[in-house]
Amino acid sequence: RRAMQLCDMRCHPSLLAMPQRKPRMFHFGLRICSRSLVLCLWSGCRGAAESLASDDRCSTIAGALAQAGSSESLRRLPDVCAWLPHAFGGEVVVVDASCCPAAVVGGQIVGFEARVDFDVLLVPSGVHCERCVPIDWHVDGRGVAALALLLLELGASTFGYVRITRLGHRASLHTSRPGALEGLHASSGSRATLLAWLDGGLPESLDRMQCAPGAVPSVAFEEHLSDKGPNANMYSKMYDLLLPPRRCRVGSVLEVGIGSMHVDVPLNMDFVSDRFRHTLDARQGRTYQPGASLRAWLDIFPLAGVVGLDVDRSALVQGPRLRTHVCNTLNATRVREVLEPSSFDLIVDDGLHSLFGQLATLRALWPYLHLGGLYVIEDVSTTNLSPILAALRHSVAINTGAGAWALLLLKGEVAVPTGPLRDEDASARHEACWGSFEADRAAICCGRDGVFPPKGTCFESEARLLECCSLRFFVAGMVA
Repeated sequence: RRAMQLCDMRCHPSLLAMPQRKPRMFHFGLRICSRSLVLCLWSGCRGAAESLASDDRCSTIAGALAQAGSSESLRRLPDVCAWLPHAFGGEVVVVDASCCPAAVVGGQIVGFEARVDFDVLLVPSGVHCERCVPIDWHVDGRGVAALALLLLELGASTFGYVRITRLGHRASLHTSRPGALEGLHASSGSRATLLAWLDGGLPESLDRMQCAPGAVPSVAFEEHLSDKGPNANMYSKMYDLLLPPRRCRVGSVLEVGIGSMHVDVPLNMDFVSDRFRHTLDARQGRTYQPGASLRAWLDIFPLAGVVGLDVDRSALVQGPRLRTHVCNTLNATRVREVLEPSSFDLIVDDGLHSLFGQLATLRALWPYLHLGGLYVIEDVSTTNLSPILAALRHSVAINTGAGAWALLLLKGEVAVPTGPLRDEDASARHEACWGSFEADRAAICCGRDGVFPPKGTCFESEARLLECCSLRFFVAGMVA
């Protein structure tokens, strides 16, 4: 090891001029790749994946960066360490201003009312400033994930990425660049999930031998008018990066939320016709049908069986490789009745979009996810992002540009990644909700047997109905 370090210094004398903290990175290692990865990036290797055979994880990170970048950009990435006085144990914020050279003036970001703080600034080639890395490539989601994993391995406790899309008071979050993400947040516990994202799965040649090509997620979601597609929530940008390499490794998919069109059901999809009106007109009057994303999963994964769960009986759909059930995932007993003894490679929660509902659903469904499987939580609000990240420290948060966030979790161990839910005031709030109702009325209001009473029958607002029904399941001990 000493001989290797001496060779490193001889080949790269500029390392000797670095601050004393930086050689620590080379001498004592980075838990997975240490000197090899950083020196390879320093020399701008384009064949990084082939040259780092000693560690598969190093190859994965370096390969993803090498595929995305030019040698000039890669040579500058190790300089990041010299700019991060708090990188070993602190948060690292990367701002991508590559689309907007006018946004960078004197090493600062201008054009926004609030100050934009950052540790690393990605800028277009030709822009030079302190803490800036000039890039001349399109930074897609894989590139961001690779940069996140690299900096977390360098010792950062958390990583944040945000991309500027347009200057001005009406800055657009939408982008036409394929694979571009607007934001990503990860912590040191997220490294296994990031690595699984970058690893991709089986070799392409083996995929072709095992199954027919699957549909590209963005194409499949739009074809079936799912709100995950590019005309709505844009989660397809994340799925386009994440899923195609796994299309023949995924044999089973579970999704919570089929997409009810019944106006009396909370969080229904009645709005979707207006959102897709231009698409519907082009397709000669085709209308949205419940189960849109379930049918898209069938197209994306040619070998997979797909299961859907929903609280609305009228939303159920069936077909080849497709089955659905009435099931409220706040009721752990009902989950066991429906899912035993099934297990899944991919679970997607597109159901109750509340912090309580998303954590309770994860606790109920986690036992049915294969080891090495992926769990996705869609529609995490910005308000709930910090508390859910605190509860799920192994997750990676992704923003594709539509406002809400999606969370990715890799199942690396059997244990549920979050503890039991607690609510000290639950009993009092439950009494405030249901104290004036007859004993059986709560079950009816909350959709007994998959049938809901007319909207407004029990509570004036949908938000109040969802809160009180969640409390009903919690106080009754039904929540996992």
